[in-house]
Amino acid sequence: MPFQVGRNPKTFEPLVSLLVYNFNYGRYLGECFDSMLAQSYSNIEIIFSDNASDDKSWEIACKYAQKHPGKIHLARNRKNLGTDANLANCHVAKRGNFYCIVGSDDILHPDFVKTCVAVMMEDPDLMYVMTHRFILDEKSCRTDEPPFYNGSYKLYPPSQNTVYMMAAINPSISQVMYRAETPGSLANIFNGQFYSARISDFLICLQYPVAYLDRPLIGHRIHGQNQSLIANSNLMEIIGPYVLLHQFSELARAYEYDSVIKKYDEGVIQISRLSLRYAKRALMEGNNSLFERYFYLAKAIYPEIRYDKQYEVIGQFNGENLEFIRSKLKDVSDLDFGRKRTYEPSPPFEAIRVF
Repeated sequence: MPFQVGRNPKTFEPLVSLLVYNFNYGRYLGECFDSMLAQSYSNIEIIFSDNASDDKSWEIACKYAQKHPGKIHLARNRKNLGTDANLANCHVAKRGNFYCIVGSDDILHPDFVKTCVAVMMEDPDLMYVMTHRFILDEKSCRTDEPPFYNGSYKLYPPSQNTVYMMAAINPSISQVMYRAETPGSLANIFNGQFYSARISDFLICLQYPVAYLDRPLIGHRIHGQNQSLIANSNLMEIIGPYVLLHQFSELARAYEYDSVIKKYDEGVIQISRLSLRYAKRALMEGNNSLFERYFYLAKAIYPEIRYDKQYEVIGQFNGENLEFIRSKLKDVSDLDFGRKRTYEPSPPFEAIRVF
């Protein structure tokens, strides 16, 4: 019998802090604020910090704060102090029993807060709840993808850690709601532009159970200026996970989780193949320089990738036969982005039912 969550809602509504750190996302900020204010859960506070944006972000935030006094709290840096300092403004001001870091270009489903709070109120052992997501483009057109897991689960250590060795199942920070009493030793690790949140999540999963919900309760926006695409241009989408793989192995070693450590070699291969995917995308977009960087990085990480058929196809590019290579790559679905299947978690785990 699956563990059941949320059938009897609590009359007590603990405060939830929604932390929004922003720089020049004014064109999406209204949708973000609207989605937070439209939550079916009433006891929320919105903590907004702007990093000296030079667009209309601050004016937009001020208008929302004026319309909703006491609900929205604003801070603004006089100059751009970097992502860490900007997010720190939000952490210092939060008062909630639970909190979520919301990307200012993302949106929340109306039931995001209510559902996550119900799960964690029902099970006080859970340190965070992660939900499935859907994708938005620059024009707010929605694309759905399969959930990462084939259901909603309570994941006991080191279930989630073995997965983090292979993939980032929550590429958007907005997908996770945390308890405020997250261990103090981890608090500073939450700050960071690209990957420090993953280290913190990994540490939490080494010590506490967490939950995954297969409902798409946040909309993650993909556009030309978001952090994931910036990371693509400077190779951080490969270099970052490669460094994390070593860091995760060392962290797991301290807890003697051999099942996590044994995923290292498989993780290296996975990262090498991911580099090939980015090489293919750069090639299809006509960015030859970025293609070469990702192509040779794949081999540097895992030299045996040179025997892979997909590597051989891409390796035939000589700077002049682009159309020929493109025609051959169209049928290489293994190098496409986007998830096409769901997975069962690694043990130990327990199914939960969310109402």
